[in-house]
Amino acid sequence: MLSHLNKEHGVCGPEKDGVECQWAIFHSGSRQVCGKEFQRRNTPRHIAAHLHLRAFCPYCDKDFSRPDQLADHVCDERQVQRVGARRDVIPDKVHAGVRD
Repeated sequence: MLSHLNKEHGVCGPEKDGVECQWAIFHSGSRQVCGKEFQRRNTPRHIAAHLHLRAFCPYCDKDFSRPDQLADHVCDERQVQRVGARRDVIPDKVHAGVRD
């Protein structure tokens, strides 16, 4: 994605350089630019937020806007499942391994 952004949209430079999002949002007949600032290397995940992409947990019914947040959550869920002996510590959904 960064290659496309570089070639087609001029998003280039060191990964830690700050960039401003130029994503156009049309609201009530007017065009507004997002304008959020972030490091260039985070451009793909920022675009994913504009596209409303979601990552879903395979262990529960939670969803996340970023894959790195899902990865952290899944790691935590697996820790909870391994502990498993104390039911009072484990949410029912995780303990039973089913969704509501």
